[in-house]
Amino acid sequence: MKYFLLGEEQSAREIADRVYRNLTPTQRARAEAALIRENPELNTSDGLLPGALIRIPTGSGHGQPDKGKLVDPVSGMVNSIVQQLKTLESEVKANITRHEKQLDAYPATLKEARGDLKDDAEAEALSERLMSHVKGKSKAIKEKKERGIKAIKTLRKSAGTIR
Repeated sequence: MKYFLLGEEQSAREIADRVYRNLTPTQRARAEAALIRENPELNTSDGLLPGALIRIPTGSGHGQPDKGKLVDPVSGMVNSIVQQLKTLESEVKANITRHEKQLDAYPATLKEARGDLKDDAEAEALSERLMSHVKGKSKAIKEKKERGIKAIKTLRKSAGTIR
């Protein structure tokens, strides 16, 4: 559904003249009737407040609306959501990449510590367990990153179909 943002128009006829191009008298009458069917509030004096969104019917018999005069609040909202999802995807990638780099540095630190602890079997065993834990965490984070990015891309794709 397309909408027209009401300005100073005071009647369905003025809206029809503003929204539809080159109407014949018959088309104007049909357009007015279609506008009133879609927007019953146009029959009251309260229904014509500047800034109101008027539903614009499309179909045969009353001409094609001038797309330059129409607004689509849903499309605007969807565009905003898609853009926010793109930003979220970038932030998630950056944060996880930063965390991955931190994790990637731990094995070198543990190896260095292992060299200092080679005379202590208990400390060496603990170092080995820590190394295994870090490798497991690194793998899990990479999997979560892939799933998270895939989910965000799916949301972006789904939102894009609403436009």
